[in-house]
Amino acid sequence: MAALNNQLQVPGPGHPNWVVPNGRLIGSTGMLFANQTAADIYFEQYVDADPNIPNLRIAVICVSWGMSMIYLQENLAWFGLPAPPNPDNGWLPLPFAIAALDIQDHGIFPPEGANNVPLNVQAAQAGAAGNHIINGIAIPGYRLPWHRRVTVRRTNLLPLHYHQPKEREGHDPYVSPPPRRAAPKAYYIFRTLSYGSQVSNFRRIKPT
Repeated sequence: MAALNNQLQVPGPGHPNWVVPNGRLIGSTGMLFANQTAADIYFEQYVDADPNIPNLRIAVICVSWGMSMIYLQENLAWFGLPAPPNPDNGWLPLPFAIAALDIQDHGIFPPEGANNVPLNVQAAQAGAAGNHIINGIAIPGYRLPWHRRVTVRRTNLLPLHYHQPKEREGHDPYVSPPPRRAAPKAYYIFRTLSYGSQVSNFRRIKPT
Protein backbone atom coordinates (compact mmCIF):
# COMPACT_ATOMS: atom_id res chain seq x y z
CA MET A 1 0.00 0.00 0.00
CA ALA A 2 3.00 2.31 0.35
CA ALA A 3 2.90 3.26 -3.31
CA LEU A 4 -0.65 4.50 -2.90
CA ASN A 5 0.20 6.65 0.09
CA ASN A 6 3.36 8.18 -1.34
CA GLN A 7 1.71 11.34 -2.64
CA LEU A 8 3.23 14.83 -2.67
CA GLN A 9 -0.12 16.25 -1.64
CA VAL A 10 -3.21 14.39 -0.53
CA PRO A 11 -6.34 16.16 -1.86
CA GLY A 12 -8.62 17.64 0.76
CA PRO A 13 -11.66 19.91 1.20
CA GLY A 14 -9.99 22.74 -0.71
CA HIS A 15 -9.77 20.69 -3.90
CA PRO A 16 -12.27 21.78 -6.61
CA ASN A 17 -13.54 18.20 -6.95
CA TRP A 18 -14.00 17.62 -3.22
CA VAL A 19 -17.58 16.53 -2.56
CA VAL A 20 -19.92 19.12 -1.03
CA PRO A 21 -20.45 18.98 2.77
CA ASN A 22 -23.92 17.42 2.49
CA GLY A 23 -22.63 14.70 0.19
CA ARG A 24 -23.89 13.76 -3.24
CA LEU A 25 -25.88 10.89 -4.72
CA ILE A 26 -23.88 8.96 -7.31
CA GLY A 27 -26.65 6.66 -8.50
CA SER A 28 -27.85 3.18 -7.73
CA THR A 29 -25.70 0.10 -7.30
CA GLY A 30 -27.54 -1.41 -10.28
CA MET A 31 -27.63 -5.01 -9.12
CA LEU A 32 -29.97 -6.45 -11.75
CA PHE A 33 -28.39 -9.84 -12.46
CA ALA A 34 -26.00 -12.30 -10.84
CA ASN A 35 -22.30 -11.40 -11.21
CA GLN A 36 -23.11 -7.87 -12.37
CA THR A 37 -20.11 -5.79 -11.34
CA ALA A 38 -19.61 -2.10 -10.67
CA ALA A 39 -16.14 -0.62 -10.11
CA ASP A 40 -16.06 3.16 -10.23
CA ILE A 41 -14.43 4.05 -6.89
CA TYR A 42 -10.62 4.35 -7.02
CA PHE A 43 -7.91 4.78 -4.40
CA GLU A 44 -6.20 7.37 -6.60
CA GLN A 45 -7.29 9.67 -9.40
CA TYR A 46 -7.46 7.45 -12.47
CA VAL A 47 -8.88 8.98 -15.65
CA ASP A 48 -6.22 11.67 -16.09
CA ALA A 49 -3.41 9.82 -14.30
CA ASP A 50 -0.52 7.74 -15.61
CA PRO A 51 -1.96 4.19 -15.94
CA ASN A 52 1.48 2.79 -15.09
CA ILE A 53 1.21 4.03 -11.49
CA PRO A 54 -0.14 1.38 -9.06
CA ASN A 55 -3.78 1.91 -8.20
CA LEU A 56 -6.65 0.00 -6.59
CA ARG A 57 -10.39 0.32 -7.04
CA ILE A 58 -13.45 -0.88 -5.13
CA ALA A 59 -15.66 -3.37 -6.95
CA VAL A 60 -19.10 -4.62 -5.96
CA ILE A 61 -20.48 -7.83 -7.45
CA CYS A 62 -24.04 -9.17 -7.18
CA VAL A 63 -23.84 -12.58 -5.52
CA SER A 64 -27.58 -13.32 -5.32
CA TRP A 65 -30.84 -11.50 -4.77
CA GLY A 66 -30.34 -9.42 -1.62
CA MET A 67 -26.59 -9.98 -1.34
CA SER A 68 -23.51 -8.42 -2.92
CA MET A 69 -19.81 -8.62 -2.16
CA ILE A 70 -17.33 -5.77 -2.06
CA TYR A 71 -13.73 -6.49 -3.01
CA LEU A 72 -10.68 -4.79 -4.49
CA GLN A 73 -9.21 -4.80 -7.98
CA GLU A 74 -5.61 -3.90 -8.82
CA ASN A 75 -4.13 -2.54 -12.03
CA LEU A 76 -1.24 -4.22 -13.84
CA ALA A 77 1.24 -1.74 -12.39
CA TRP A 78 1.00 -3.67 -9.10
CA PHE A 79 2.81 -6.50 -10.90
CA GLY A 80 5.37 -4.18 -12.48
CA LEU A 81 3.71 -4.70 -15.87
CA PRO A 82 2.97 -1.94 -18.39
CA ALA A 83 -0.61 -0.83 -18.88
CA PRO A 84 -2.41 -2.32 -21.90
CA PRO A 85 -3.30 -0.06 -24.85
CA ASN A 86 -6.70 0.40 -23.21
CA PRO A 87 -5.90 0.76 -19.48
CA ASP A 88 -9.56 0.15 -18.62
CA ASN A 89 -8.90 -3.51 -19.50
CA GLY A 90 -5.95 -3.77 -17.11
CA TRP A 91 -7.73 -4.56 -13.83
CA LEU A 92 -7.64 -7.86 -11.91
CA PRO A 93 -9.28 -9.00 -8.64
CA LEU A 94 -7.01 -8.68 -5.63
CA PRO A 95 -6.49 -12.32 -4.55
CA PHE A 96 -5.86 -11.77 -0.82
CA ALA A 97 -7.47 -10.17 2.21
CA ILE A 98 -8.50 -6.55 1.78
CA ALA A 99 -7.63 -4.97 5.11
CA ALA A 100 -7.41 -1.61 3.32
CA LEU A 101 -11.16 -1.09 3.79
CA ASP A 102 -13.18 -0.34 6.92
CA ILE A 103 -16.85 -1.35 6.55
CA GLN A 104 -19.49 -0.44 9.13
CA ASP A 105 -23.02 -1.90 9.24
CA HIS A 106 -25.56 0.60 10.62
CA GLY A 107 -28.56 -1.71 10.39
CA ILE A 108 -31.54 -2.21 8.13
CA PHE A 109 -32.58 0.94 6.32
CA PRO A 110 -35.22 2.16 6.26
CA PRO A 111 -35.99 0.38 9.55
CA GLU A 112 -39.75 0.43 8.82
CA GLY A 113 -39.14 -2.03 5.98
CA ALA A 114 -37.52 -4.76 8.07
CA ASN A 115 -40.51 -7.10 7.75
CA ASN A 116 -40.08 -7.09 3.97
CA VAL A 117 -36.39 -8.06 4.06
CA PRO A 118 -35.69 -11.81 3.64
CA LEU A 119 -34.53 -13.45 6.87
CA ASN A 120 -31.19 -14.57 5.40
CA VAL A 121 -30.46 -10.97 4.40
CA GLN A 122 -31.48 -9.69 7.83
CA ALA A 123 -29.08 -12.17 9.45
CA ALA A 124 -26.12 -11.17 7.28
CA GLN A 125 -23.55 -8.71 8.62
CA ALA A 126 -22.10 -6.14 6.26
CA GLY A 127 -18.32 -6.34 6.40
CA ALA A 128 -18.22 -10.04 7.29
CA ALA A 129 -15.65 -12.00 5.32
CA GLY A 130 -16.86 -13.79 2.22
CA ASN A 131 -15.70 -15.40 -1.01
CA HIS A 132 -17.13 -15.48 -4.49
CA ILE A 133 -16.03 -17.32 -7.62
CA ILE A 134 -14.93 -14.78 -10.22
CA ASN A 135 -13.72 -16.19 -13.53
CA GLY A 136 -13.14 -19.54 -11.85
CA ILE A 137 -11.11 -18.17 -8.92
CA ALA A 138 -12.31 -17.77 -5.32
CA ILE A 139 -11.85 -14.08 -4.55
CA PRO A 140 -12.06 -12.83 -0.94
CA GLY A 141 -14.14 -9.82 -0.05
CA TYR A 142 -16.71 -8.43 2.36
CA ARG A 143 -20.43 -9.21 2.39
CA LEU A 144 -22.65 -6.31 1.40
CA PRO A 145 -26.32 -7.18 2.12
CA TRP A 146 -28.99 -5.00 0.59
CA HIS A 147 -31.55 -2.96 2.54
CA ARG A 148 -28.85 -1.67 4.91
CA ARG A 149 -27.11 1.56 5.61
CA VAL A 150 -23.42 0.71 5.23
CA THR A 151 -20.41 3.01 5.25
CA VAL A 152 -17.07 2.24 3.60
CA ARG A 153 -13.81 4.08 4.20
CA ARG A 154 -10.14 3.42 3.66
CA THR A 155 -8.62 2.21 6.92
CA ASN A 156 -5.97 4.95 6.71
CA LEU A 157 -8.74 7.54 6.08
CA LEU A 158 -7.13 8.74 2.86
CA PRO A 159 -9.59 9.94 0.20
CA LEU A 160 -11.37 7.90 -2.45
CA HIS A 161 -12.06 8.98 -6.02
CA TYR A 162 -15.30 8.51 -7.97
CA HIS A 163 -15.21 8.52 -11.77
CA GLN A 164 -18.63 8.44 -13.43
CA PRO A 165 -18.91 5.30 -15.59
CA LYS A 166 -20.42 4.97 -19.03
CA GLU A 167 -23.83 3.36 -19.38
CA ARG A 168 -23.76 -0.42 -19.17
CA GLU A 169 -24.16 -2.33 -22.42
CA GLY A 170 -25.39 -5.90 -22.21
CA HIS A 171 -25.37 -8.33 -19.30
CA ASP A 172 -21.80 -9.60 -19.35
CA PRO A 173 -20.76 -11.03 -15.95
CA TYR A 174 -17.78 -9.56 -14.06
CA VAL A 175 -17.57 -6.60 -16.49
CA SER A 176 -17.65 -3.06 -15.12
CA PRO A 177 -18.45 -0.15 -17.45
CA PRO A 178 -15.37 2.02 -18.08
CA PRO A 179 -15.23 5.60 -16.82
CA ARG A 180 -16.35 8.50 -18.95
CA ARG A 181 -13.35 10.28 -20.43
CA ALA A 182 -15.20 13.06 -22.23
CA ALA A 183 -17.78 15.59 -21.10
CA PRO A 184 -20.25 15.27 -19.59
CA LYS A 185 -18.41 13.40 -16.87
CA ALA A 186 -18.37 13.57 -13.09
CA TYR A 187 -15.35 13.26 -10.81
CA TYR A 188 -15.56 13.59 -7.03
CA ILE A 189 -13.10 13.14 -4.15
CA PHE A 190 -14.43 12.03 -0.76
CA ARG A 191 -13.70 9.93 2.33
CA THR A 192 -16.94 8.07 3.08
CA LEU A 193 -18.93 5.89 0.70
CA SER A 194 -22.46 5.13 1.94
CA TYR A 195 -24.79 2.40 0.72
CA GLY A 196 -28.53 2.46 1.39
CA SER A 197 -31.87 1.35 -0.01
CA GLN A 198 -34.99 3.29 -0.88
CA VAL A 199 -38.36 2.42 -2.31
CA SER A 200 -40.23 5.03 -4.29
CA ASN A 201 -42.90 5.42 -6.93
CA PHE A 202 -41.94 7.08 -10.16
CA ARG A 203 -43.57 8.94 -13.02
CA ARG A 204 -42.76 8.96 -16.70
CA ILE A 205 -43.95 10.92 -19.70
CA LYS A 206 -44.16 9.49 -23.22
CA PRO A 207 -44.90 11.02 -26.62
CA THR A 208 -47.84 8.66 -27.33
